[in-house]
Amino acid sequence: MTSILFFKENILSLKQKLFRKAFYMTFSEKDAEDIVQDVMMRMWDIRANWSMIDNFEHYCMTLVRNFTIDRMRSLQNRYKTEEIRLDAQDKSPSPEDRIEQKETERMVQKIIRKLPEIQQEVIRLREFEELSYKQISEQMHISEDQVKVTLYRARKKIKEMYEKFNQNERPRHKNTH
Repeated sequence: MTSILFFKENILSLKQKLFRKAFYMTFSEKDAEDIVQDVMMRMWDIRANWSMIDNFEHYCMTLVRNFTIDRMRSLQNRYKTEEIRLDAQDKSPSPEDRIEQKETERMVQKIIRKLPEIQQEVIRLREFEELSYKQISEQMHISEDQVKVTLYRARKKIKEMYEKFNQNERPRHKNTH
């Protein structure tokens, strides 16, 4: 089997799953697309070592997680650098900007904590511990179908709450004209 065909069948076929994971970690379509593209490029770059990978889905999901963490750290460092630059220019952010930044950092945790307990647990097991539906089913003593339904509802609720949060928590700048 050629590398291109193997790539299409075993790695490119995971693209939607990888995107969903990246999106639920970043809540940004653009960042999720970038992360998936980075994973695809990395997988192509290491094609000589594919034979050492037992589970491509797990390996790619781990890459998504690691790239997302790296991206978040990079953004945090960029924000810190920007804060230092602003402080050096004696232009400190307004209290509203500081509040918005802190709220943004805690937003994902807040949203997940507002979910019903079973949804929190399924999200944690699936998205953060990367367990399969079967593993979650066994651990929580519910059917795999119930895991899927609960996960779907949790993701839907997270999206709704995220959108609502952005609408309600966006700073309102007074028109000074």
